Amino acid sequence: MLSVAGETLLEVVIAVGVLMIILGPASATFVASVRTVGQNRNDLVAASLAEEGVEVVRNIRDSNFLKFSAKGTACWNAAPYDSSGNAVSIDNCGSTKIGDETKISRSTSPQPQRFRLIFDPSALTWNLVAPMATTVPLLAEPDATPIVTLTGDTSVYQLWQDPSSSLYFTPSTPPSSSTTPMPARTVFYREITIFYTAASKMRVISLVQYQNGGQLRNIRRSIILTNQPAL
Repeated sequence: MLSVAGETLLEVVIAVGVLMIILGPASATFVASVRTVGQNRNDLVAASLAEEGVEVVRNIRDSNFLKFSAKGTACWNAAPYDSSGNAVSIDNCGSTKIGDETKISRSTSPQPQRFRLIFDPSALTWNLVAPMATTVPLLAEPDATPIVTLTGDTSVYQLWQDPSSSLYFTPSTPPSSSTTPMPARTVFYREITIFYTAASKMRVISLVQYQNGGQLRNIRRSIILTNQPAL
């Protein structure tokens, strides 16, 4: 009986060993598949958020032609609100332009300006706001090689998700514990880079970044906008 029990135990050990040999690669493949599915899902979200960034700036440009019909070509690149949160009017649109056109006359390579794309989910309004910092933080230098990433306090670019509408947004100020309903912090960051290639033409780059398993993922969309409305 002892020999039979011993043989049975040995058979169990061998069977478990064979099972582990089979399941080891299979489990590794499963984990890799789950990670890939998660990355693909986040890439799709990031791509949509990047596309949204350039489309919002395009919509701001097009809306300016309707809002400032008498001065459309002069106010095509005005931001929706000034630094104090006041709606830009036809009288002050020249002083609240998206970016700084004066750099064209000072440099053959205009320096890009970076913005937070602020969205208010309750009022459904957008605005472009430059981060308030001595050194403007960077998510990346879109045209630099190698790309410079995660410089400064990049939390100002972090996207949150509104619990009632599920919309992703960058708040004007970080939500506090008293915010009701409390939005959820996401893994995504979005930065809008704008620079002028001519007095009537600007390049807009919408960059979305997130971390996936310790690896930084960059998703970009770009567009050239002029002082002519989209047809």
